[in-house]
Amino acid sequence: MSVGLICEFNPFHYGHRYLLNKIKELKNEPIVCIMSGPFVQRAEPACADKFSRTRAALTYGADAVIELPVKFSTAAAKTFARGGVEVLKNIKGVSALAFGVETDDPEILYKIVEIKKLSQTDELIRTKLSDGVSYPSALAKSVTEISGDRSMSEVLKHPNNILAVEYIDALYGTGISALPIKRMGNSYNDSALGEIYSSATAIRENLQNENVKNYLPPEMYEDCIKCPPDKNLYGSLILYSLRKLSLEQLSKLPDVENGLEYNIKKASALPNTESALGYLKSKRYTYARLKRIFLYAMLGIDKQVMSDINSVKTRVLGIKKEFKPLLTNLSHNIITRNSDADTEFRNDRSVAIDAFADDIYSILTGTNGNAYYSSPMIVL
Repeated sequence: MSVGLICEFNPFHYGHRYLLNKIKELKNEPIVCIMSGPFVQRAEPACADKFSRTRAALTYGADAVIELPVKFSTAAAKTFARGGVEVLKNIKGVSALAFGVETDDPEILYKIVEIKKLSQTDELIRTKLSDGVSYPSALAKSVTEISGDRSMSEVLKHPNNILAVEYIDALYGTGISALPIKRMGNSYNDSALGEIYSSATAIRENLQNENVKNYLPPEMYEDCIKCPPDKNLYGSLILYSLRKLSLEQLSKLPDVENGLEYNIKKASALPNTESALGYLKSKRYTYARLKRIFLYAMLGIDKQVMSDINSVKTRVLGIKKEFKPLLTNLSHNIITRNSDADTEFRNDRSVAIDAFADDIYSILTGTNGNAYYSSPMIVL
């Protein structure tokens, strides 16, 4: 048996080490991490490459790391969670999915999921979304209106709790139990460094601060500052992609609706992505949603690719030597060696996008390309 953990480790820090240790304390089973690759949920390139983050995870408590396909790793909470759970379903013997929460009462998360699954809640969420309300806000307002419990709205103010709700929902019918663990230290979006643990957000924003070394392993810090992705180049590639796509192609991007493609085409003529985002920002289209659309345009992720939730072909990034027998628990959709990638695997559109994402990341970091198939699995 093993425990799953869907993660980004962007970067891997001591709060993540605490989480891995806590999982071992509670379950004493191998931990299989389903980790984002070169691009993360914030619709940005990861601050360190996926193999550096894999090595850190294996060094400090993980037993295996499998890549979360980029169409899931860059998606909003619901699709991010569903995609991660789909990967876990391709691994035999996963008993639980662990995740961090920002509440002292995890039971309220289960209550929220029960309300969320009601047809009237779904209808209410759809109505609020059509009015231009963001999904997290629509979810919080809907469950509060139906339950009459204002504490639910407070709980859903925290991104980790929203993701936890989506994990619990996605686990229904899988036979995998939920293992919520209270998060330690700063909140997810806190940009200030904490006393003991700090959020990944704070660490990323303070990488030039010498004090940040106290919050993450030395080798992880070195990997973060060695060849960070070029943000200016990233913005240029985004604008190039937006300008290159036709109106029809833009309309096929996930989250593009109600003629947004016309405004995107106008915004793409502006000198930088910040100006383009400012031009498009509205009540309906938040910065987070727009940044994802921009990234989808660059990576070639369209609505058809995103809708294929069952396409979970991916690869093992790393494993501990003593847990190599775990590899026999993987379905044929998860490869461990380049030679395992048959024609069906290589021709899968989602896999092709993952490989392309690696190549784009190599351009941003000034490193060798073709990493998806050329980089071997790490064994520690």
